[in-house]
Amino acid sequence: MKVAPIEMQRALILGLHTGQREGDILRMPWSAYDGSRIILRQGKARRGSKLGPLIEIPCTAALRRMLDGMDRTSPLILTTKTGQSFKKRYFARLWNEATSKAGLQAVALPGSDQAVELHYHDLRGTAVTLLSEAGCTPQQVATITGHSLKTVHRILERYLARTRGLAEQAIFNFENSPRTKFANQLQTVAPLTVVKKGKSNA
Repeated sequence: MKVAPIEMQRALILGLHTGQREGDILRMPWSAYDGSRIILRQGKARRGSKLGPLIEIPCTAALRRMLDGMDRTSPLILTTKTGQSFKKRYFARLWNEATSKAGLQAVALPGSDQAVELHYHDLRGTAVTLLSEAGCTPQQVATITGHSLKTVHRILERYLARTRGLAEQAIFNFENSPRTKFANQLQTVAPLTVVKKGKSNA
């Protein structure tokens, strides 16, 4: 965010807070935003003449703040500096330049020795991971991102199982749930020692 041009900053927030594909982000019109929600049909969901399901995404406060503070210079939310729609290659080049400048071309994932290259579409998986770490069920995640439940589970199995945040949240839930109160009250005690005169010591 510190080194990226404003167009890429907006693209990052929009992608991270909606979990949508790059193509749908670049084609997203202002008419999809009603001040509190974004409603769209994902382009990749179309099969022949059949339209994909309608996705309804309640906006986070950060996303609303960004959208409400933007000038609507085009029918599309994201545009170039000149107000034109982004071409896929041009968008990719600007995104790669920004991540390179930020030192984020590649990162090492937990449990892996090799760094992996990062692309804009990785924000979609990041959104799934963050939603799950925030306590959302796979069904809730799927209603936001438009993934199938099978795909949500696959993303979580790949990334979420190794995140520190999930482990910390699991232990927090364990320690604060009424159902685990008995387990949290367990304490070790020294065993009783029987002595020859029939007395015992703790």
